Amino acid sequence: MSRPRSTSSLMNLRRPEARAGRPVRRVSRPTSQGRQASPASLKTDLALAREEITSLRDERDRLREAVRQQLGQQLDQVSNRQLTDRTS
Repeated sequence: MSRPRSTSSLMNLRRPEARAGRPVRRVSRPTSQGRQASPASLKTDLALAREEITSLRDERDRLREAVRQQLGQQLDQVSNRQLTDRTS
């Protein structure tokens, strides 16, 4: 079983610099000169956005599971202490 992370280390995972290897994607916008983005460019931006959303959902699920496991371990420790106190 992996070692549980502290709350601060879990929060650090949310910071962009902590997610090494995940480039920040910029969505192209129409320029101030009145030019519009091409349909191909918009399709590319949409595909990149969908990919990033999928990645973020996966990250959310991993973090949620890590927090669930950490809270479970904390509850187990409290329960074990109470049981030990009762039997002593």
